[in-house]
Amino acid sequence: MKKPNRIQDKSREKSAQHSEALKAATAEASKRLNIQIPESLHASIKIAAARRGVTMQELVIGAVKDVLENEVMSE
Repeated sequence: MKKPNRIQDKSREKSAQHSEALKAATAEASKRLNIQIPESLHASIKIAAARRGVTMQELVIGAVKDVLENEVMSE
């Protein structure tokens, strides 16, 4: 019997949250954001998204929302 993998479980949970963030973000009008990032960061985002089974867009939107929510909570 396989042991539960807590890291994968947390990753799936975050993926679900990020998918919800994307749905919420796309439920309203959208704006395009073009930024320059280092190639290594782009590669890391791509890998992280693939591991979670989400798009890069979903991952980034979810991550930005997490940062903004944490900022508001710390004020």
